[in-house]
Amino acid sequence: MRWPSARAPSKQKAQSRGPGPALVRAEIHSEINRLADAGRAVVVISSYLPEIPSLSDRILVAKQGKVVVEFSATEAMQEGIMYAAIH
Repeated sequence: MRWPSARAPSKQKAQSRGPGPALVRAEIHSEINRLADAGRAVVVISSYLPEIPSLSDRILVAKQGKVVVEFSATEAMQEGIMYAAIH
């Protein structure tokens, strides 16, 4: 039984409502890099580990409101960042 207000599925392809997440992320990264290249200080807070080294000069790991370790982006490895965050 169908409800009176139910509509049959459209056979037309759904229209996109804007750029996808990957494009938005790329645009945000581009803007962060542009600001940093212009000499601005940029603070990035992220739980998405793969993006952190590519956006950072320094990486601070905070735990319970305190910085527990600092890495330079060139020496940081995902395993080390994760270890500092959970131990």
